[in-house]
Amino acid sequence: MITYGEHKIDKIVTVYPDGRAASPCCACREFMMQLDSSSKDIEILMDYENRRIVTLKELVPEWWGNDRYED
Repeated sequence: MITYGEHKIDKIVTVYPDGRAASPCCACREFMMQLDSSSKDIEILMDYENRRIVTLKELVPEWWGNDRYED
């Protein structure tokens, strides 16, 4: 993604080896938060069967870098 100049993610699905939807690891959450000022709005599928979706901001509510994107 970065190699090709991309820096915006809208939605993401991470998957456990058994096929269930999973939450991205902390390192991935941090990486995604640093990509773009709108990263907090990335939608993450947490439960396929129940169609439960959360935003990255919900997973990282007190992110240390929030100040870098404030006006």
